[in-house]
Amino acid sequence: MQLKNQISFIRYAILTAIHIVVSFYYFGKNNELVLSIVFGAFLVNQISLIYVVKGVVLDSAEERSNLRIFLLFALKFLTLAFGVLYGFENFAGNKLIIIGNYIFQLIILALSIKRYSKNIKEI
Repeated sequence: MQLKNQISFIRYAILTAIHIVVSFYYFGKNNELVLSIVFGAFLVNQISLIYVVKGVVLDSAEERSNLRIFLLFALKFLTLAFGVLYGFENFAGNKLIIIGNYIFQLIILALSIKRYSKNIKEI
């Protein structure tokens, strides 16, 4: 099954854009570069998460490349760690805003997952 059938990328992009605009409006004064780098790290982290989960859950054992999954997971982890640490070190304001933005971005990702109901027929 293709990844575009599992996640609504249009919904994800619209909600993420709204989140970024609101965050820059409220917290962006003197923090534009910091927020840009942090949100870039969050987005790379989540796109990597999507592909890691797809590789583990949806791909068959023959199609799965364990090295590719490991490298994507390492990219995911290192990008998130860099973004959060950079945000903590350079954000002029409450540091919990960085964590709150990440949690809100995870909620956006969860809302973008398409839900399917399966009709189970008894034999």
